[in-house]
Amino acid sequence: MNTKMAIPMFFIVGIVIGTITFIVGPGVAPIDQRPTVSNEAAAPTTEKAVTPSEEPLVYSYEASYTALTRGQMITQSDAIFVGQVRDISSAQWNQDNGEYFEDHKTFQILYHDIEVHVVRSIVDSLNLDDVVTVTVLGNSPAGSIDSGPEIRSDPEHSLQTGDQYVFFVVKRHMGWKNDPTGPEETRLILRFITAPSISYLKKVDSGTSTNDTLDDETLFVAEDSSEQPLSIADILRLRESPEPTPTIIATDNQ
Repeated sequence: MNTKMAIPMFFIVGIVIGTITFIVGPGVAPIDQRPTVSNEAAAPTTEKAVTPSEEPLVYSYEASYTALTRGQMITQSDAIFVGQVRDISSAQWNQDNGEYFEDHKTFQILYHDIEVHVVRSIVDSLNLDDVVTVTVLGNSPAGSIDSGPEIRSDPEHSLQTGDQYVFFVVKRHMGWKNDPTGPEETRLILRFITAPSISYLKKVDSGTSTNDTLDDETLFVAEDSSEQPLSIADILRLRESPEPTPTIIATDNQ
């Protein structure tokens, strides 16, 4: 994965900034479309790429996120829970039918949804339901709907259906093209607190079944093998008494 960490910025979903590049074919320079953003998550503006009709439109996605330590994720998440992934949707675009669109008033956002059964709540200031949807910016391991440009970007996570994970999530607004339900042409979504690849911990395989037991001492591990496993008890302890100088989590490009 090519997750990049950056200094705090704000985008349609709060701290996430998406950079979209449209490529119109060999020998043609990419045209960047960057949003105009504010802390209030105002609808961004874009520049349209004028492309020859015979050339295929190619879409690549890259997002930057606020760099957070594991301790900061634990103390700043709106909700932390053990969840079992039920379904991962195809990637689609931010309107009701999910199809690609061109609209100078709304910034095109590629995203997919992850349906998760909440097995155990650890921290919850959101009163989550038993089944929740976590929205992830970028391409999906399930592919994308057949609409619009070819999508080349890789998924920003390796979640798999049937497995259990600890999720670190927040609620933020995302830009939406039609029938937005939030302020400034947005919809409220549940999303990871920072880069998807480091915003969850996978349950350690016991050797018999990945989901056979769950208690306070059950261990969960990050994709980064250098990070120490954490138990539910560890997470609760760190939530109540944060470490004063937590170790910075290594990013994928270090």
